[in-house]
Amino acid sequence: MKYKAIIFDFGGVLLNIDFKLTHQAFFKLGVNNLDTTFSQTQQSGFFDSFEKGEISPSQFRKEIKQYLLSDISDRELDAAWNSMLLDIPSQRIEWILQLKKKYKCILLSNTNQIHYNYYRQALEDVHGYKIFSEIFDKTYFSHEIALRKPDNSIYNYVLKDLDLDASEIVFIDDTQKNIDAANALNWNTVLWEPKTLDAFYKENLDWSGLKKIFVNSLISIYDERELEQIFFIILEELYAVNRINYSLQKNERLGLNVLNDFSSLIIELKSNKPIQQILGFGYFLERKFKVSKEVLIPRQETEELVDLVLKRHSNDTLSILDIGTGSACIPITLKLEHSNFNLAAIDVSDKALEIAKENSKIHKVDIEFIKVNILDELNWMEINDKSLDVIISNPPYVRYLEKEKMHKNVSKFDPELALYVDDNKPLIFYDAISKFAAQKLKKQGTLYFEINEEFGTEVKDILIKNNFINVLVKKDLQDKDRFVYGNL
Repeated sequence: MKYKAIIFDFGGVLLNIDFKLTHQAFFKLGVNNLDTTFSQTQQSGFFDSFEKGEISPSQFRKEIKQYLLSDISDRELDAAWNSMLLDIPSQRIEWILQLKKKYKCILLSNTNQIHYNYYRQALEDVHGYKIFSEIFDKTYFSHEIALRKPDNSIYNYVLKDLDLDASEIVFIDDTQKNIDAANALNWNTVLWEPKTLDAFYKENLDWSGLKKIFVNSLISIYDERELEQIFFIILEELYAVNRINYSLQKNERLGLNVLNDFSSLIIELKSNKPIQQILGFGYFLERKFKVSKEVLIPRQETEELVDLVLKRHSNDTLSILDIGTGSACIPITLKLEHSNFNLAAIDVSDKALEIAKENSKIHKVDIEFIKVNILDELNWMEINDKSLDVIISNPPYVRYLEKEKMHKNVSKFDPELALYVDDNKPLIFYDAISKFAAQKLKKQGTLYFEINEEFGTEVKDILIKNNFINVLVKKDLQDKDRFVYGNL
């Protein structure tokens, strides 16, 4: 699913700021106790109250002067207070305007009336925009709505007002505590460095320079090899530029449309959203499959599972059932590799089955899809007894206790229904499917599982308990126990 809105912080993301300049400005006015003043006022919540609009500018000035022990004028105080506010680079405004073609663009800023008056006037004087709503679809300033980050109330208020779900937005801020608070509410977030954006819009950027910026922007999330793969997937999908074309064209100057595309892609990737969900497809054994948030993204380990089945049944005419089919990459690949295979696939999710059916149409293969809850034995009647030669399954096998160890682009975006099992019942699907397979497989039929690497022996024992023979545990290319299979 595409994001519907991007929510931007202002200072540090769009507006350049430097807090040291305010310190220096007050020091030049003879104020030597600014650090003590800030410490005292922060402890009392004074600045928070000012940013919530609970204190007027005149009250703010009066109180600050009492702390400063300095007889400076209101104009001098305001000028020193505003000196931290620098420029709003024009390329950042252009960036927002381009992003508005794809998303709602929202501004969410902790600020105060004195700062707001200053940079609103600068916006008009420098860029010709009288109000922020000429740039953004919606604006939320803390002093106007009496709420501020990182309080939960402001995040809940914004979502409710926008009538959006957390899964439909991405939030960009330069302050870790604001990001942490949003993450706790399941927002998609990006801890932003505005220099990344500015680099995109420097003059005469070429493909080679774009690749360097792309990698540097995302290296904290992905390793360099994976980023290179993602970069070339994007180039080939969006611009029909493969690696050979890139080598020939890498010094070619890029148009604004390419820069805008990549800046928005980096936002989504920095929120940990998988490239497959951004583009709407993933590759499985070199074939393209439609994916969404309703299905698991095809994985290399599952490719190995399919390879195993193909190698062991290369010349057979078989009836095969895939349990928990998701995108249907398993049965479709098997059918495309061996047209004499008869394939059926089941899943408990209606939305997953919709994606599976779409993929079968795209690849022009005939597969029977059935909605079945494999954990409910009453559903098993949908499949005839002793009718199958092979059953293959990559069921949910990640325990919730393992969730924190997983990359966020898996733990946050892959469907929980297809991924996780109860910590106390990690083998529940293997128990049910093995029992099911013992009823539905023909004599000498084979059951294939992809497994959690921690439970190779346990899954093998489950098959043996259900009268399977010649049961083997096989390692994947990473030398981890990943597959278990056996015959009736």
